This record gives sequence, C-alpha cells and structure tokens, in this order.
Amino acid sequence: MDRDSRVLVEWLRDTDAACPACGYSLRDLRATTCPECGYGLRLTLSVNERGIRGWVLGIIGCAGAIGFDLVTIAFFLTLLVLRGQPTTAGGRTFVTALSLSLLVPGVICIAVLWWMLTARARFLAMRNMRPLLAGGSLCAMIVALHGAIGLAWLTWIL
Repeated sequence: MDRDSRVLVEWLRDTDAACPACGYSLRDLRATTCPECGYGLRLTLSVNERGIRGWVLGIIGCAGAIGFDLVTIAFFLTLLVLRGQPTTAGGRTFVTALSLSLLVPGVICIAVLWWMLTARARFLAMRNMRPLLAGGSLCAMIVALHGAIGLAWLTWIL
C-alpha cells in the first residue's frame, strides 16, 4: 500500500465519510476500494463547488453593474452634449437624481466587488447553500436596481 493509500485508510478510520459512488459508509475501511460497490477511492483536495458558483455569480453581477453604469454614464454625457443642459428646474433635478442613482450603486458595486475579491476565502468557506444564495441574491438585487435605473432613463429619453 502506497503512502497516499495509507493516509486515506488512516483518515477513514475515524471519519464518517460516504462512498461518492453508492453512499456506503466508509468508516473503518481497510482498503482503497468501497466494499459495497468496488469504487476505487483516493484522497484529494477540492474546491467547494457551490461556494465558487455563488462567488462567481456575485462577481459577474457586480462587474456587469459597473459596466452598465459606465456605459450609461457615457450615454448620459452624450445626450447632455447633444441636447444641452436642461433649462427647467424639474429637468435639472431629474438629471441630478439620475446621476446620483448611477453614482451611488456604482460605488456600492465597486466596494462589494473589492470585498468579494479580497475576502474570497471567507466567502468560499461558507457552508451549504449560503454562498450560492448570497451571490445569487447580490446579483438579483443589482439587476433589479439597475433595471429600475434603466426604466427611469427610458422615461426621460422617450
């Protein structure tokens, strides 16, 4: 028996682990194959796949929102150059509110993106469905917020 096999057998001596193929309890296993189904076992390290999916979903949501903000700001500036500054008080108020509605979520998205990039290990260390739920919720909130901003833009443009 090689070193890796000995480490696996020693680890399974005191660990309640299930066979990845059939689910049979491998506690007190003496060989590197499942006694129930014959599946060959080896000890490996792997990434928490649920955690990485949630983390990537959150990164995509933040990066997409920042991209949306940059494109929208460029579009907004182009409209201001082509149409000129609004002359009415209501128009200036709307432009100011819309500018802040892009700036504030953009800064928040940059901060969240920075946190997710610097705290990747803590995010991935979350258990069960929490990383996927956190990343999915973050992405959904960003999409909803930016969708509302997009609708406000459409009402002003049209």
